[in-house]
Amino acid sequence: MHGCLAALSLALGAPGPTSTATVSLPAQGPEVITVHGASARQNRELSAEAVTVVGLEDARSRAADLGEILARTQGVAVRRSGGLGADTSFALNGLTNERIRFFVDGIPLELMGYPMGLANVPVHLVRRVDIYRGVVPIRYGADALGGAIDLVTDDGYLEPSTELSYQVGSWGTHRGAATTGFAIDEVGFVARLEGFADLARNNYDIDVEIADARGRINEVEVERFHDDYQALGGTLTLGLVEQEWADKLLVRAFVTDNERDLQHNVVMTVPYGEVRSHDFAAGGMLRYAIERSTWSLRLDGGYTYQATELFDLSTCIYDWNGRCTAQRRVPGEIDPRPRDQIQKDHTLFIRAAASWTPLPNHTFSLSLAPTLASRSGNDRLLSDPKVRDPQSAQRELLTTVAGIDYDARLWDGRLSSITFAKAYYQTARSEEPLPGNVFVERDRDTERFGLGTSLRFEILPGLATKASYEWAARLPRAEEVFGNAVLVGPNLELRPEESHNVNLGAQVLLVPDESETPQERELVAVVDEVR
Repeated sequence: MHGCLAALSLALGAPGPTSTATVSLPAQGPEVITVHGASARQNRELSAEAVTVVGLEDARSRAADLGEILARTQGVAVRRSGGLGADTSFALNGLTNERIRFFVDGIPLELMGYPMGLANVPVHLVRRVDIYRGVVPIRYGADALGGAIDLVTDDGYLEPSTELSYQVGSWGTHRGAATTGFAIDEVGFVARLEGFADLARNNYDIDVEIADARGRINEVEVERFHDDYQALGGTLTLGLVEQEWADKLLVRAFVTDNERDLQHNVVMTVPYGEVRSHDFAAGGMLRYAIERSTWSLRLDGGYTYQATELFDLSTCIYDWNGRCTAQRRVPGEIDPRPRDQIQKDHTLFIRAAASWTPLPNHTFSLSLAPTLASRSGNDRLLSDPKVRDPQSAQRELLTTVAGIDYDARLWDGRLSSITFAKAYYQTARSEEPLPGNVFVERDRDTERFGLGTSLRFEILPGLATKASYEWAARLPRAEEVFGNAVLVGPNLELRPEESHNVNLGAQVLLVPDESETPQERELVAVVDEVR
């Protein structure tokens, strides 16, 4: 499968992370001094965490999606089963898909309005990507075996800017994204509006096996005729920053909608001509963060609603050329029965993280992340009011991840270490529909424990080594336990996975700039002390 993509982007606003300050020097008058300091990206890379930071400054001006960008990163493999909107498989250090957790600003991806997956998130809405290999910090409240990928979007809220982008590519692909934001510095008010729209026909050529008039199987190249994808969404963020009582108080609301045609079954042996699915998601989140010299606190809480519909009502039997060759007695292309059903997911989540620094270079942190997911639904083709709808079976899943860590920096910062422990708890309250309209309770409680450590040692100026280990656990997600109402069926007997993750590597550091003037170095020291 080959194709091309072209892009046009326009950005207006503040240029970058350079900061300026004005000071009064005796007998010289005011001077404007440029302050050189470590960015958020550099702070991540120079920590003991097993993290790789991928900047998107260049990618935001080129025709690329997140899947392509991450595939260029060492240890990351991305495989997409088709064009835009198709299922995507991620591998991080050899572990794939559900063993990796995906986040947007520290919140699970699916709870931020992106049920279509990470590779389909517009790159122009993301500032950078943090990739954690194997060992995931406790602040994410995550249960993962292979690591985590965090899409950072909320950096730079104080920089008013407007960005527009449009991409056009092969197979009828069109992608557009826009962001705009402003700030009222006098009161610390910030606002940002983001939106995107995607459309793709995905009518590329594929090789399939078709029987000729004599019944002989031949491999033939045909064009996909039923694989359209369209998605659109928007996010509005309002808040206050740099207040005496909070560094950040943000309210975020989002809505996304996408529709996708299904061209064939999982093993690509049966073509479909009318099967389609529809996803709608909406929700909101409140974020509060405050950081002082010896302590910090961050609270995130929110609600997400997602509705997934499946439509399979065709009586036609389609061939690979898109022709209706015969009629079925009973509608339904996926199964020998029609489907017109909706699944509704309601999710409440909280992420709380606090830290305390009783002594310089010694910090203790705590985190707690409960998530409650419940599901309801109905089969719109169920005609007998006396029969209980299988989609109404009880579906509730409470997952809680708690953590504690100790961060120490010794020998003038040459040695950094993070030692942590995690506790996992999951409660499932569910019913399994059986033949005869019988519902059987399938309740279970699960507990797991994990621990690990991360080390970073600066061997020489400009050269450091990192090592990390985690005894990790992964709890089943709601989609795995209850299914996704399309091609994934429920499995109420799933149990947690466990693994031992080890990372070892070297790091080349940037040498500090020695050309700074004494006034610049003095100002940097003052700014650091205030922070």
